[in-house]
Formats: sequence, C-alpha cells, structure tokens
Amino acid sequence: LNYDPVGRDLRGTRFVPFKTPLDKSFFKGKCDLSSDEHFDVHRIVSFARQAGKTIGMVVDLTNTDRYYNKTEWSVYGIKYLKMNCPGHEVNEREDIVEDFVSAVDEFVNDSTNAEKLIGVHCTHGLNRTGYLICRYLIDRMGWTAARAISGITIVLVSLKTLMLCNNFRNVISPSSYNNNEG
Repeated sequence: LNYDPVGRDLRGTRFVPFKTPLDKSFFKGKCDLSSDEHFDVHRIVSFARQAGKTIGMVVDLTNTDRYYNKTEWSVYGIKYLKMNCPGHEVNEREDIVEDFVSAVDEFVNDSTNAEKLIGVHCTHGLNRTGYLICRYLIDRMGWTAARAISGITIVLVSLKTLMLCNNFRNVISPSSYNNNEG
C-alpha cells in the first residue's frame, strides 16, 4: 500500500492514526534502509514534536507483540495501551469497541492530558484503527457516519473507505448513513 506512515491529527479530535512502528532490529539483514528511514517509535514522537503536538497515549491494536518494545513509549512519557485486536473481526466485536471507547474516555477526562493526542495503530493503521476511531466519533462525539468516514479518509491516504462503510451499516441506520451533515 502506498500511504503516509502517520496521518495528521483528525481535526476536532485528539486522534492521530499511524501504521505500526518497527524496532530497528526488525530491519537487520532484511533491507537497505538507513537507520533514519526506519519508521520507529522515535520517528513518531519526532513527527508530533515537529508539528508542535504531544502524544499522551498510544493504543496498539495489533494482535502481536513482535513489532517493537512497548516500553519505548514510556521513555517519552507516553501511556501505552495494548488491545489485542484480531484483523477482520473488529466490526463484529462490540467488546473491543467498548474497551477502546472506555480507554479513550478515561484519557480525555483526565485534565492532566489536556491538549495531548491519542495515537492509534494497527498493522497498517487503516482498518482496525479507522473503524475504532470512527466508532468513537459516532458513539461518543455524535458525528454522523458520513462525517466520521470523511474525516478519517482525509487523514489517511488510501484508506479503504468501502470496507468501513460496509462495517458501519451494521451499527447505524441507512438514513443516518446517507446524511452528509455533521
């Protein structure tokens, strides 16, 4: 897939989606990238700082621990939350949605986190990430599905919008799905 590794923060929210960062050791003997081309935790934090932003929490939606060491986030004072989320199941698992919504609510309701962003990633930063962010926007922030999908699509290049649209048909009425206001 050809897309940026980090999306912009989603206007009107605290979310910033990104693809999974990889530990530098992941690349040893596998490719010719220089160390400054590796997409790792440090680069994500650097991207945020360059934009004048601070990430306060990262939600890892991958279903494995093999990509990087989660303690790397704590070096930067970032809270890390692991939610094992199997691919292609998130739209059928209300327990995952509820856990995500609860974790985000807890973070945003803590005044010490004011202005801090919430980084969210799955493997590619698209399907699970996009779905759960959209569900939060719809369920907690009152956005229409059309507005949520439009917003996340703008943030992530090459987002598989059709897949999100099909998944949302299970949680909203067709009339609100077609509503472009929001």
